[in-house]
Amino acid sequence: MDIRKWGLDRIMQLPDGCFGRRWPIIFSGTIVSGAKGYFISELALPERSVIWQLFFWCPAIGGLETFNLSIFAAYAIGDQLPSAAIWPTLEPLFQGVDRVIIPTGAFYAFTGVLNMKVPVMTSGRRICLRVQNSSTISLLCCSGLVISSVPNEVPDCLLSA
Repeated sequence: MDIRKWGLDRIMQLPDGCFGRRWPIIFSGTIVSGAKGYFISELALPERSVIWQLFFWCPAIGGLETFNLSIFAAYAIGDQLPSAAIWPTLEPLFQGVDRVIIPTGAFYAFTGVLNMKVPVMTSGRRICLRVQNSSTISLLCCSGLVISSVPNEVPDCLLSA
């Protein structure tokens, strides 16, 4: 059955299996102490997408001793590689949240995974990431999202009473 005319709220009520293949968008790089790093996905996203998972992995570069880490990460949607001047003009990916705060504390590596089911209108743009390292050491940061497109069709048997 064709569901292109359905509202996004109704589509999001469909079972997760209706959304098809999921794929990761991964960013990684070394961020030196006190610096910000900017990243952009290689491929543009579909017009309408669903974010299923956010993950962040940040090991300290150096020995096995622990360090106090302080990381701020923010996601946005844009068309070009961001810079400090461009970042404020981008559309935040998570409305009302300008950054995902990674907890400060004594860690050798921080790993975080957040499962979700969030629809986003990307209009064919790309995902951008800004990572700010407020720690006293350089950090290797790997972050990403797992996404899928929004379905246009579902099997009739799903909608029968």
